[in-house]
Amino acid sequence: MYNFRTDLAVERRDIYQKVNKLNEIKSLYKTNRKLFDMIILIVNIVLIVWQSIFSLILPSRANIFILLVLIGALVYQLIKNP
Repeated sequence: MYNFRTDLAVERRDIYQKVNKLNEIKSLYKTNRKLFDMIILIVNIVLIVWQSIFSLILPSRANIFILLVLIGALVYQLIKNP
């Protein structure tokens, strides 16, 4: 006995992906993943520089804590993608 609902769902998903070109979007992300990671890395570095300047102007524990969190995020980003 066949499960017709499952077969139709698979066919409907394939047709939906072809019509809306969803596979092209996924492949765009896969091919440009290094570019996206580099953008995130640059944004993290800019945030760290900005926060360190702000911490020099108004030193407080909260500013230093935020700076340490940003540095931790940068280190995680570097370790995650060798």
